Amino acid sequence: MNFLAHCLIALKAGNGNSSAHPSALGAKRWSAAENFNPQAVEPAGKSEPADQSPSSFKLGTSIATENANGLDNRLAGTVELTDGLVAGGLLGDFVKGPVPCAWPAALQLGVRLHRRIDAYSNTAPELRRSCARFPPELRRFAPIFIDIIADHCLALDWADHHHEALPAFSARCYGMAAAEAHRLDGKGRHYLNWLIEQDLLAGYQHRGVMERGLLSVTRRLARQHLDGSLLNFVEGALPCLQADFRDYFPLLVRHAEHWVQGRHGPS
Repeated sequence: MNFLAHCLIALKAGNGNSSAHPSALGAKRWSAAENFNPQAVEPAGKSEPADQSPSSFKLGTSIATENANGLDNRLAGTVELTDGLVAGGLLGDFVKGPVPCAWPAALQLGVRLHRRIDAYSNTAPELRRSCARFPPELRRFAPIFIDIIADHCLALDWADHHHEALPAFSARCYGMAAAEAHRLDGKGRHYLNWLIEQDLLAGYQHRGVMERGLLSVTRRLARQHLDGSLLNFVEGALPCLQADFRDYFPLLVRHAEHWVQGRHGPS
C-alpha cells in the first residue's frame, strides 16, 4: 500500500486497540497539526526518548481502576500508540533494514505494521485479482501500480472510510510524521518534506496526482516505453480497480487491527 492507505490503516489499528475513543485528549494533541509548518519538518537538537523495546510497550499497564486518572492514562496510551503507528506508516518507506531499537516502541511498531501490511497485500487473493487485470506487459509491476491506484481509490471514497475531512486528516498525519522526522537520514527527510509541501496525501483525490505517481514508477524502473499502455489501461479499468479496492481494503484494516492487538492486546 501507499502513503494514504498506510496512514488510515494505522489510525484504525491504533484506535481499534482500545474501547475508549481518544476523543478529548487525542483531539487536544492532534490539534497541533492545524499549526503545522512544513519547514519545521527537520527539528534541530531534539533529544532522544528513553529506549523502549516493543515487548515492553503495553497499553493500559498502569491502569488499576477506571477512574478519572485511569481514563486519562488510557487515553494517553491510546494516543501514544496511534501517533506511533501513523508516523511509522509514513516513515516506513524510508526505513531500511532493522528497525532501530532506540526508537519509541510505538514508532517501532508503526514501521513494523507498515511492513506487515505490505507483506499481507502482496499475497492477498483479493489484491492478486486486481493485479491479474493488468495486461501482460504491465503485470510484472502491477503490485507497485496497485499501491498508488489504491491511494486514489481511497481518496475518492474517503467519506465511506473515515469521518474526518481528508485535508484535516492529512495535516494531522503530517504533524505526527514531522515530530519523528529527525530520525530519518537526509534523503528521507528531504522526501518527507517534499511530500508534505505537495500535500500528497490529500492530493491523491486528483487523478493527475495518481498518474504522476504511476509515471514516476516507470521512470525509476527505466520502463517509460510502458507509459502509454499504463495510462490507457488505468483509464479503462479504474471502475473495476475501485470495486476491487472496496473489497480488499476492509480486509487490510482488519488484518492490521488483529496484528496490533495480537502484540499488545486490548487496553
